[in-house]
Amino acid sequence: MRPAACGPMALLCLLAACANGQVIESPEDLRSSADAFWHQDDIPPKTGCRHDPECDDGNVCTQDSCHYDGTCIHIAQPALPCDDSNACTIGDLCSEAGECGGGELKNCNDLDDCTDDACDPSNGCTHQPTEDGRECDDGELCTSLDQCLGGLCIGTSPLCDDGNGCTADSCNPSSGECTHIDQTNVPCDDSNACTNGDICEAGACVPGTPAKCDDDNPCTADDCLQIGADQGGGCIHTPEVGKDCNDGNPCSIADSCTDSGICLGKGGSCDDGDPCTTDLCSPIDGCYHEAENGGSCDDGNPCTGVGTCSGGLCASGPAINCDDDVDCTADSCDVSGQCIHSPDDTLCDDDLFCNGTEWCDDDFGCLGDGPPDEDDGIACTIDSCLEEADILQHLPQHYLCQDDNPCTVDSCNPVVGCENVDKVCDDGNPCTSDSCDGATGECLFAPLGECCMVNSDCVSDDPCLGGLCDVEMHSCAFHPLLCDDHDPCTADGCAGGCKHDPIDGCDNECENDVDCFFAAANPDLCTMPSCNIENGVGSCSYPTRSCVDNHPCTDDLCDPALGCQYPSLPWCQQPCQDDLDCVSADACDAVACIDGTCANEPGLCDDGLACTGGECHPVTGECKLFECPACICPTCDTDDQCDDGNLCTSDICLLPPGDLPGQCRHVPLICNDGNPCTTDLCLPQSGCQFYKDPACTGCHDALDCIDDTLCTADSCVAGICEHKWSCQ
Repeated sequence: MRPAACGPMALLCLLAACANGQVIESPEDLRSSADAFWHQDDIPPKTGCRHDPECDDGNVCTQDSCHYDGTCIHIAQPALPCDDSNACTIGDLCSEAGECGGGELKNCNDLDDCTDDACDPSNGCTHQPTEDGRECDDGELCTSLDQCLGGLCIGTSPLCDDGNGCTADSCNPSSGECTHIDQTNVPCDDSNACTNGDICEAGACVPGTPAKCDDDNPCTADDCLQIGADQGGGCIHTPEVGKDCNDGNPCSIADSCTDSGICLGKGGSCDDGDPCTTDLCSPIDGCYHEAENGGSCDDGNPCTGVGTCSGGLCASGPAINCDDDVDCTADSCDVSGQCIHSPDDTLCDDDLFCNGTEWCDDDFGCLGDGPPDEDDGIACTIDSCLEEADILQHLPQHYLCQDDNPCTVDSCNPVVGCENVDKVCDDGNPCTSDSCDGATGECLFAPLGECCMVNSDCVSDDPCLGGLCDVEMHSCAFHPLLCDDHDPCTADGCAGGCKHDPIDGCDNECENDVDCFFAAANPDLCTMPSCNIENGVGSCSYPTRSCVDNHPCTDDLCDPALGCQYPSLPWCQQPCQDDLDCVSADACDAVACIDGTCANEPGLCDDGLACTGGECHPVTGECKLFECPACICPTCDTDDQCDDGNLCTSDICLLPPGDLPGQCRHVPLICNDGNPCTTDLCLPQSGCQFYKDPACTGCHDALDCIDDTLCTADSCVAGICEHKWSCQ
C-alpha cells in the first residue's frame, strides 16, 4: 500500500521501493527501502538488469521491475484491466495468477432488422445480411411492404394515381401522403360526346363548346346523349309520335307527328273536341269554329262540378269541398278528383327540445311523445337537458370516484363510469428508485448508490483522478488524469489538478506528428501533419496529402473538409487486366474488364414504357420505378438540375451516349476526417460534421503516449492513448 502522506524525501523512498518491486507495509520497510536506495552505489556491480524496462515480460497482468541486485521481479496484478485477445469479450481482468481472463460477452446487436448479428473471437462483431424477404422498416414514409434485400431494408413506392387526368400525382417524402397538383390549360376528355374542346382548369376537366344537334324537323326531339363517343354518345333525333304539327292542309285537323318523324293530319275533319263550338271548314281559310252559349259541358277539372258553355268556352262548375276540420293538415283535391289531407308537422312543433318531438296525425291533429329520457345509466354523471343547446348533457363528477388511495388518479369517464388508474412515478432516471408514497400520494425518487449516467456523475475526491461512466452498467471507474495538452512547449503534470507550465526558450516545437495535428489552427484533411526533428528540435510542416487509389475508373480528388474522395467515372474506357481494376463507388454501375478495357456503364432504370421513369439507388443498385405526371418523365442535362437539397449526397447528371435522356444520381458522401478523436456525421441540412471529444488523445503508436509516470502502462489502442495504473 502507499503511505497516506509523505514529504519529498519519503516520495523518493516510495518510488525506489516501487521500482524495486517491494510492498511497503510499515515505516520500517520505508526506511529500509530508502537506505537501500541511497547506498545502492556501495553494492558491487552485478550482471543482469539495471533498469525496469529491461524486465518487461510482455504481460500486462504483472508488474515488472529490476531489483537492485540485477534480478527481474514480476508481481501479479489481480483485477487490473487487460485484453485476453478474444474480440467477443469486454471488461477483461487479470487473475491472482497474473493471467488475463475473459470478461462479459460483447453485445453485437446493431438494431438492424436486415442483418444477422454474431461475434467472431478473432474479429469481433459480425453483421451478415439476413435472408431476403424479411419484414423491416426503411424509415421512408413513401414506401410500404418494406422487406430485406441484400442486407438493406427496401420498401415499395405507393401508387398515387387518383384517376384524374388533370392532376400531377406524387408522394410527399415528409408525410408519406399522396399529393395531386392541379394542371391548367392541358387538353382533356370530360367523357361527354356532347362537348368539344375540353380543357383542364384548376385540376378539373372543364367542358368545351356544346355540340349543335338541331335538324330543323318539328317532328323530332333533338338531344345529345352525354356519355363518351365510344359508348354511343352524341346527337340523337327521336320522333315525337303524336306531337301537334302543321301538315300545310287548312282543312285537316289533329295534325300530328308519326313514328317516322313526318307531320300528317286527318283529312276533312275540323272537330276541335270542344262541345261549346260549331266546327266548320273554309276552303280558303281552313277550319273555323263558331261559339255556342248556354249548353252543359265538361271543363276537364275533376275537382269542379258540371260546367256551362259561354262564348265558346266551358265555364267551370262549383269546386268540391275537401275540408276535414283538422287544423294541421293541408286539404286539396288531386287530379282524380279525390280529396287529399297532408299532415304538416311544423304546425305542431313548439320549438322546445326538452319537451320532446311533436307531429301531426291526419285523424287526431297534433300529438307528442313527451320529454326525452335524461338518464345515461352512469352513476358518476349529472344528467340534464339543455334547451339552449338542444342536447342532453351528462357532466362527469370526479369526486364521486374517489377511492381514498392517494396513489391512484381517480376520474369519471362519461362512457364507462369511474376509473381508478395507478399514478405513474417515473423521472426517466435509471439512477433512482421510483415509487409513490401511499400516505401522501407524492412521487418519491430515491437515488441509487454508485450509479451514473454520464461521466460528470463520476467525481473523485482526488483532483488528479478522472471519472468514466459505463453507460450500460451505470457504474463509475476512475483513472489518473493524463494532463497532456499536446504542446511540446509546456511541462504537463497533475498536482491538485492539471498543470501546463511554459518551458523557457521553447517556440513552435513538436515531438511527433500528432502534436502537429492538434497544433493546426484549421486542420485541413488534404495535408499530412509532420514533425521534422533536426538537432533534437522538432518543427511542424504540412505537406500535401496524396490521394491515389490506383483504380483507372475512379477520379482521385481531395476535399479539405472530407479528405480523399474517389468518385467513379461514367462510361470508363481505361486499360485494365481484370474486373477488379474496374471498380465503381456506385452500386448501380455495371463494371467489367473486356479485352483489356474497362466497360463501366451506369445502370439506367428503364422498363421500356413511355410514361414511367426510374431512379437507381447508389448503395443497393435497386431500381425504383414511378409513373411520370402527364407522361412527361424528368430528365437532366447538367448536375445543377439534380440538386435534391441534401448536403449528404453528391448530385450528378448521367448523360448516356447517343440520344438517350440524362438521369439524376444521388451518391452518399462519406464523412471521415481520419481523426480517431472525432465523431464523424453527415447532416442533410449542414453536410459533414466532426464532433471532437475533448477528453480524447490521438496517437499513432505507444511512443506518442509516454506520460513519464512510473506507475502507468502506456499504450496506443485504435488511435487513442491509454494509461493503465500498474502500481498497487
